[in-house]
Amino acid sequence: MRKQLQIFVMITAFWACSSPAQEPPVQPEAHRTASCRMCHQGGVAASAARGTALNGTCLGCHEGTAPVQTGTTNIHGPDRQDCLTCHHFHQTDLVNTTQGQLAPGSPGPSSGHCRSCHSPEGRLSQVSEAHRMAATLYHSAGAELRRTSPSQACLRCHDSTSASPWQRQTAGTLTLNTHASHPFGVKVVAGQGNSVDHIRWDPDSRLPLFDGRMECQSCHLLSSGTDDDLIAYTNPYDLCLGCHEHDPGSGWGTTDMVATMVRR
Repeated sequence: MRKQLQIFVMITAFWACSSPAQEPPVQPEAHRTASCRMCHQGGVAASAARGTALNGTCLGCHEGTAPVQTGTTNIHGPDRQDCLTCHHFHQTDLVNTTQGQLAPGSPGPSSGHCRSCHSPEGRLSQVSEAHRMAATLYHSAGAELRRTSPSQACLRCHDSTSASPWQRQTAGTLTLNTHASHPFGVKVVAGQGNSVDHIRWDPDSRLPLFDGRMECQSCHLLSSGTDDDLIAYTNPYDLCLGCHEHDPGSGWGTTDMVATMVRR
C-alpha cells in the first residue's frame, strides 16, 4: 500500500511540474476593478465578450470621461465602430489604426500629440508629405511620446539645436531658434497681464490648451491647409486675439500689440 502511495505521489508531482500553469490574464491597472461579467456572458472566451463588449458596454463606464469624437479627421474615424476593433481590454497599451498598430505605451486619444493632425477642423489630405513622414514616427514611438510634451515632440525636428535622430530622418525640415519663438509649455491664466495687454477671460475654444498649458498644437494644426499650418482664421491677427486682449483706450492698435508678442 505504501509503495502504491509513493508511486501516486511521484506521478502527481511529475504532472504538476510538466503541465503549463494556467494563470489568469493580467488585468490592466485601469480595468482592475471591473468585473469579468461586465463583458463576458456565460463564459470567458473572447467570442463571448465580443458579442456584448460593444460600444454600449464600454461607454457605460467611459462615456463622459473623455469625448468620443468621430469624423474623417478625428481619432475615432467617421463612425463609432465596435470599440474592440481598435482597443484591447486586457492590453490597454495596444491600439489598432488604419496605419497599423500603435506601439505599446502610446498616448491616449485626447493627447496633444494626436491633435497635431487629428481635429474636426482639419482634413488629413492637407497634411504635407514631410509631416506624413513625421506621423510614421509618431505612430511608432508611443512610449517616447508618453514622456514628451506635445511641443517637445515637434521640436525634435524643428528645434535648430535638436540632436534627435528624428531630425535626421526628416531632412530639409524648417528649424527655429526656440528663444525667438512664442512661449510654449507655459500655464495660461485668464486675466494675467497688465492693463494694456492681458490674457482674455474667455480664450477662444478653437485654441486648445493641454493640461492648462499652451503648446505648439494650441495654434498649429497640420491638417488645416493654411500658411505655417496655423489654425484657420478669417483675419490674420484673430488667432492672436483668441488669447490676447488689449485696452482700446491705450492708444495701441492691434498691429502694435501683436508686434510685442511676435518676434521675427
